[in-house]
Amino acid sequence: MTYLRTAAQRGVDTYKLLHSQEAHIDKARCERAYNGSGVIDEAPYVEPSDGREAWHAQVKEFFVDSCLSGKPKPVPADLSYPENRPEPSTTTSPTSPAAKP
Repeated sequence: MTYLRTAAQRGVDTYKLLHSQEAHIDKARCERAYNGSGVIDEAPYVEPSDGREAWHAQVKEFFVDSCLSGKPKPVPADLSYPENRPEPSTTTSPTSPAAKP
């Protein structure tokens, strides 16, 4: 979990850098930044039989999501703290019943 926080913070740092340069920030740009950042090279090693590919994908997800939003993606353990929970959606989905007055 600790390294996911590190990857998320590196994503935020990348967002800040791109934003300061008035660069367009999108998923493709954040993925390119991730590929050149060395974040995965610094990640703790996981044996292939223990899900190494899934681990790399998760590290990338935390970096890219944080790069896109400018906020660190909370790790699952952090969601137990109220201040880290995502805001509930206030829009109704097309499949949900309309709210009654």
